[in-house]
Amino acid sequence: MSVATGSRAPVAPIFSFPYLLNPGRTLAWLREHDPLHELPGTDLLVLTRYADCVAALNHPDLSAAGGQQERREVSGSPTSMLNSDGAEHARLRRPGAALLGPAAVRRAEPIISAGIADLLDGLGPQADLTPQIARPIATLALAAVLGIADLERFAQCAADVEPVLDPRPTPAAAATGQEAVARLHDFVGPLVDAAAPGTPLHTLARSAEITRTDALGIISLATIGGWGPLAELTTVAIHQLLNQPNWGAVAVDPTWRTGFAEDVTRWHTPIPFAARRALLDVELPSGTIPAGRQVLIHLGSADADPQHFADPDLIRSDRERPRDHVAYGSGAHFCLGAALIRGVLPIVLERFAVRFPAARLRGSALVWQPVAFPRRPFSAVVELAP
Repeated sequence: MSVATGSRAPVAPIFSFPYLLNPGRTLAWLREHDPLHELPGTDLLVLTRYADCVAALNHPDLSAAGGQQERREVSGSPTSMLNSDGAEHARLRRPGAALLGPAAVRRAEPIISAGIADLLDGLGPQADLTPQIARPIATLALAAVLGIADLERFAQCAADVEPVLDPRPTPAAAATGQEAVARLHDFVGPLVDAAAPGTPLHTLARSAEITRTDALGIISLATIGGWGPLAELTTVAIHQLLNQPNWGAVAVDPTWRTGFAEDVTRWHTPIPFAARRALLDVELPSGTIPAGRQVLIHLGSADADPQHFADPDLIRSDRERPRDHVAYGSGAHFCLGAALIRGVLPIVLERFAVRFPAARLRGSALVWQPVAFPRRPFSAVVELAP
């Protein structure tokens, strides 16, 4: 295993402010020279190569429960799919997959498509991309899949719990996050209890494998892990669509839209890393992770690895294996929100292109917020009228 420290590497250290502004240079150097990077002052190893990241995500001796232990101790969060392994993870995942899987998204697509059309029809001659388009779309899409009708309250709850994504919260931030989760439970709990037979929430609540508390936890995880990333991907997808040459002509092609949506997800990778802990010594292509070490699997770096992706800095709709990325993770913990994003983004691209064929960005550059997790762009103003 190669080990380097941020002070020795000729690039900005991971999580430093210069890194947050432009992580690409640091990650490229680490992929080439120090793919199993020991973060100075910690027991953390950061994996940056695609081959190592895929192997780690699928290795049975790299524990998600162990990777989330410190965060769970600080936040007081209950057992969930995110922080469990093995049988316990599978018990929670089965009803979660039924709630959020491809079949559930297909059932909700007519409602989602109509909602997006109505939202776009209600816009004026210009729009602030994230608050006026992306976040409302994330709200109506996730609410449609869950069967929630009160979009205004759901949007507020979703925004309030978004900071819970922070993998290393301060005690104060963790307490604020848990208060927000409690408010979300106060909102959705009565909806679960009163859900009509055959609805998504009724089916979830009546699962023989889980308790009511488990059901609320699954809804919370879907909201925390689904709403913000979908909103951010919607912002990035529309922004990058409008930077494509002749975008109005190509966006009407469903094959192009599907390929573009998949590759913009790889290019962005809004949840850029996953945490694990080695239960035993683990052999990876680039070296050995010693037992007991905390591991940060850098999904964003893996998805920008030129050893695996041709032209990784470009968004291409014609990749030979468009789903061969790790923006949704891989293995047992593969993201349950993948079906929602894959279902929604092509609809967004189609509806936007049809409704606003002359749309243009006020500024062409996509600017990233200086935060490590999630990877989040600043909003942008879109001129919608000719």
